[in-house]
Amino acid sequence: MAYDHEASCSKVQLPYTVQPVSIDVRVHAEERKNRLYIAFKRIAGEDNEVDPWELQELLNTVVKRDPELWDNQFSLDACKSMVAMTDADRSGKLGYEEFVELWKSIMAWTKIFKQYDRDNSGTFSANELHLAFSTLGYKLSGTTFKAMVLRYADKDSQIKYNSFIAGATKLRHMYEIFYKHVGKDKKATFGFDDYIRATMYS
Repeated sequence: MAYDHEASCSKVQLPYTVQPVSIDVRVHAEERKNRLYIAFKRIAGEDNEVDPWELQELLNTVVKRDPELWDNQFSLDACKSMVAMTDADRSGKLGYEEFVELWKSIMAWTKIFKQYDRDNSGTFSANELHLAFSTLGYKLSGTTFKAMVLRYADKDSQIKYNSFIAGATKLRHMYEIFYKHVGKDKKATFGFDDYIRATMYS
């Protein structure tokens, strides 16, 4: 089956790209990397991999320490989507390198959330969500954007931090799936089983 993608939609530059840093900043980056490795080892256990339940425990511990985000707890479903996004070997778990890739994405998305939460409400309006996704490089049709809001907003049409991260995770993953199958005609062709597998494990 073939799927059209809007002609105005160019390939997204994924938000976890690391920018060059000056020498004096690299020391701090190395310290952060070491702390991240220690945190990973603490939750990974003997198999040296993190499953969705362990990821949920880690993320909710981190969020509780942030005074701006402390009441945003990640659901297990959101953590399963995050694992699926970076689970290159389809083991259902993340090795350290996969975990680092995910962590960079979450940190980039967290920065975007705080930047575009302009009224400091701790939530996104539909307007703020649109600006955030545009900044990340995602060009969505009005219909697709409305579907995102319906899926991730609460009953007051507000999008909380954890819902934004879950939505950004799913959106990036679907972009990657599309571009793995896209041809020169900007259409992606999937076998039925490929399509079901890609959309179910996401």
